[in-house]
Amino acid sequence: KPTSSVQQSAGVRYGYSSLWRYNLSGVLQGDGSGVRAIEIVPVGVCYSGSLEGIDAIAHIRGLGVLAACKQSGTAWYLPRLPGGTLGEPSILRLPFSFRNAHISDIVVLPQYAMANEVEVLVLSSLWREDMYGHGAMRLAKLLLKVKFGRWHLHDHHPQSAVELDAADGLPIENMESMALVSTREGKSRLLVISNSGGGGCQRTVLLDFAIELYPKRDWLVDATPHTSPQKQQEQEVCGPQSDSGFERASSRFWEPPRGANLIGASVFAMQGDHTPHATAIKASHQASHKHSNNSNQTHAAKSWPKSCAGHFAHGSQLHSLQKCTKGPPRFHSNLRLNFINGTGPQKWPDTQRARNFALLMEGLSATVDSDTQITKLGARQLHELGFAYGRRYAPHALRALTARSMPVNISVASVAAFFTGLHEASHALVPIPVALIVEPRLAATFAPPEDFAAAHAHSDTQIALHLLRKHADLIGQLGIHYSGSTPKDFMDAAFRLHDCMQVSYCWGKMWAWPRELQQSAVRTELSKLLLQYVKQRNEIRLNSGLTRAETMTRAVLREAFSRAENGGIHVYSGDEQMIFALHSALQLPNLTNLPLASHLTLELYEDIRGDKRVAVLFNGELQQSRLCRFKLCYPEEFLPEAALLPMHSSATAGFLLGAVAGIIMLLTAVL
Repeated sequence: KPTSSVQQSAGVRYGYSSLWRYNLSGVLQGDGSGVRAIEIVPVGVCYSGSLEGIDAIAHIRGLGVLAACKQSGTAWYLPRLPGGTLGEPSILRLPFSFRNAHISDIVVLPQYAMANEVEVLVLSSLWREDMYGHGAMRLAKLLLKVKFGRWHLHDHHPQSAVELDAADGLPIENMESMALVSTREGKSRLLVISNSGGGGCQRTVLLDFAIELYPKRDWLVDATPHTSPQKQQEQEVCGPQSDSGFERASSRFWEPPRGANLIGASVFAMQGDHTPHATAIKASHQASHKHSNNSNQTHAAKSWPKSCAGHFAHGSQLHSLQKCTKGPPRFHSNLRLNFINGTGPQKWPDTQRARNFALLMEGLSATVDSDTQITKLGARQLHELGFAYGRRYAPHALRALTARSMPVNISVASVAAFFTGLHEASHALVPIPVALIVEPRLAATFAPPEDFAAAHAHSDTQIALHLLRKHADLIGQLGIHYSGSTPKDFMDAAFRLHDCMQVSYCWGKMWAWPRELQQSAVRTELSKLLLQYVKQRNEIRLNSGLTRAETMTRAVLREAFSRAENGGIHVYSGDEQMIFALHSALQLPNLTNLPLASHLTLELYEDIRGDKRVAVLFNGELQQSRLCRFKLCYPEEFLPEAALLPMHSSATAGFLLGAVAGIIMLLTAVL
């Protein structure tokens, strides 16, 4: 949370490089009786056409001053002359590894400073092109030494330079300054100030790293952020947001046994980081429900704010979350739009401007000024996900053949980011443009109108009422009443409130909320309430004998399995409704949370005998479906009535090496 002043703690040096960024092109020196300016940078050298100059400066005790310009890849050394004055500056070219980096600060290691050799730590901001999101930090050691009478900067153990990320996954950029501090235990701590998202976003982050320094060998053995296990666990709801997070996500992918031949795969990918939804809902009818009391309650649409910021505390410095993020970059997805006109039971406002879908596939009209739009970080999450799947499938010589998306901006942009990563991993995966099918006639789970109507024939009012009574204390704490037509109105609005809280939490903005709603327990209970609602709603048994989730997903699962059998990669882009319904229909273990950019995948394998099995992955990890005897399923265990061919294997312990039992068929109906 921003503060009006920063108090200096004992033993900590706060060096704000920003003090040198406004109309300054020199360094001040003096002996206490006065100061004089030494001009070392002609105006405009650091920033073309700008007055900004030095962005990092460090004092080398007894030797002089070292300064660096953020963008030009140039530094200056001013030697200390007899009498305490500074000599003329010497221009130092930074090593090549820093030419494209933005130098944020320099810290001299006094214990390693000698008359002709000085070791310094250099902190730089990495932007890594537009696709890679919010950037990161790079910490490296340089050696300032005399050679042939001139000072030079050299990389010092360049292989030991590390990239630093915030442990809680907060996007970071604009590193302003750093300080190296020793603790009482004799360990080194690196403090870094990140001042991100100006113009109303109001976020300043103090990052705390533990490091170990060694002068004569690999110097950075440990550079790990300090964080509590509880904080790390909570961050799972936000999906990966940093390099280390993406690496952890990729490492979770299940590895199939040797001898298993991957035939095809269908990937269901959920949207990633996005701008918050509007929290007010439109009332479909105003009639009172028999379980409501209109004397002391108001309709949910009237009692909920229209925007996420409407929930913030009175007098909050933050007026809009949209100011705290950026729009995605241009995509290179190798997709072409196949928009199929039609109307269905669900209304899709984005289809009123269907031409935007073609532009969104290139990232040309994406914006974060509106609700429910993909952000730069969200694009990176899907891009990294596509890249991970690309590396997974490239060795199997698969090709991307089909793609589907919900008819909403964020889903279209998400699948474009996914395909950009897929194509980047291997051009052979997407050799020709793939048709992206967008069909407004279908529901959020790609269910046709008849399945949607059958699934919604049974009321879920009693489920909503039971949960609202069970969590009455939470409802009272939220301070928002429900009634009007049905309790479902409140549940719909509660999903939007949860999304608003999730975005605020993932962006480090919970400080803008009323104090009583900032506690993690509130978000946890609200999430638990909604997960229970979704689970019980999806498990409603219809007159057909199928559950609601099975009815809503049978068409898309039939298609997904059929396409996987024919080979290739098939991608479906949707929201949490799609993942919830698939998770329930496939009877996977209970969900405790659903991180952003979650994905559920069906992979079809075959062994040398022609026996086939299906692997169900959730966020890369192999799942045990309750429909199956083993972790890798026989296809007929999903659809016993659709077994068209006899089984060829009697495996008793799952997917044995070289024996992938069972036969995959078209799977013409899910359950």
